[in-house]
Amino acid sequence: MRKLAVVIALVLLLAVASFANYQDVDPDHWAYESVMNVTNAGLFEGYPDGTFKGNQAMTRYEYAMVVNRFLRYVDSADSRLEELIYAHVGTGVPANIAEFEGKLNAQAQEILALKRRVTDLEVTTKLLGQSIAKQATSVAALEKEIVDLAFSATVAFDQIDANIARLDMIEDRIEDVKADFESTKGNYDELISTTALDVYRLSRGKADKTTVDALAARLATLETELDDITFTIFDFMDANTDLTFSRIRDLEDQIAMLESSINGVRADLDDNMDIIFDFMDANTDLTFSRIHELEESIAAIEGEFEELDAKIESNTDFLYRKISIVDEDNKKAIDSLNASVGSLDDGLRTVRRDLTDLSVTVKMLGQASSVHNTRIADNRADLNVLRLDMEELADLTYDLSDEVTGLSKLTYMMLDVFTEELEELDAKKADKEDLAALEDDVSELRSKTESFGAAINVATIIALIGMVFSTISLFY
Repeated sequence: MRKLAVVIALVLLLAVASFANYQDVDPDHWAYESVMNVTNAGLFEGYPDGTFKGNQAMTRYEYAMVVNRFLRYVDSADSRLEELIYAHVGTGVPANIAEFEGKLNAQAQEILALKRRVTDLEVTTKLLGQSIAKQATSVAALEKEIVDLAFSATVAFDQIDANIARLDMIEDRIEDVKADFESTKGNYDELISTTALDVYRLSRGKADKTTVDALAARLATLETELDDITFTIFDFMDANTDLTFSRIRDLEDQIAMLESSINGVRADLDDNMDIIFDFMDANTDLTFSRIHELEESIAAIEGEFEELDAKIESNTDFLYRKISIVDEDNKKAIDSLNASVGSLDDGLRTVRRDLTDLSVTVKMLGQASSVHNTRIADNRADLNVLRLDMEELADLTYDLSDEVTGLSKLTYMMLDVFTEELEELDAKKADKEDLAALEDDVSELRSKTESFGAAINVATIIALIGMVFSTISLFY
């Protein structure tokens, strides 16, 4: 992808005026600019007749040619770009870049260490929060228990109030019964008075016997009713009094139990609250101490971050200045590259013209190749005849080889004889007898030896030629 982007950028930025106008591509055509760009980049080229044939399908051969040009263009552009960048940018890299990277790495390690410290402090704070939450849960449970006891006490007090109200109603009823009793008693007293008066009158003879009997019956009835009312009142009072006292005792027992439970819960709550407050005091002191440490650590971290920001800002300014310098160098390098690419495009145009001439030459060579193939067929027939001749020559060579072998043996024999004669001559020469005759004999012997050696060389050469031809015949 990087190479493709580089190629596309170079094609778009470095495209120059078209060196060829296709006959079948109108300048108003919607693809005219694209056709000219890829042509100028050397990726496409027209046909020898000066046409582009944009509506014609591309063959696999043409596609292979385009891809090959594209790959070569990518490799050359990428290598040129890397060379230029290395030549112009590499020299602009600050000498202390390694030191700067080392400082950045050290600062990154310090930041990681500070982050770990902050994480540990956060974990400690979280544990303290969980402990306080547990204590708060215990306090909430105790508060709920107190609320439940208070509710039970409220219910008990409400029941006591209801019983007291009922007692008040009973007392009112008793007062009503007493009032009725007093009224009945008044009526009874009045009746007694009336009866006594009637009896007195009767004793005085002023009342008849029927009236007296009626009064006596009425008196007996009133006495019976009075007794019933009296017994009913006392029974009711006894029953309600016993029930009221029993309920009062039960309520008193319940109140005593509630008071005991409330006192126990209050004592437990006081103990737990003391423990909680002690724990909270201890943890509060520890928490405040750790918070103070956290604040100091955070302040130190902030100071380090400020120093780091200042260093980064300083280094960033330095890098920006260097980048601006490198950008200027890159612009100059790109201008130089554009000039180089322009000259390269001129060279590519020349190469394309040479390739066009070469394609014509290849076509001519193709035509000549057919004639050459015909000649090759004729030559093959001649070679077959020559092979037969070579086979016969090989047979002769083998025969000659036997003769050469015999000649070699004879040569060795003659050499032995000549050696013996030379030894004798040397002996004669050593004895200094007939020196002139001896020198003539030596010269004659040397001439014979040279002639014989030449004959041996000729025979050897002939044998070698025969072996060569026999070897050639084996390949055919």
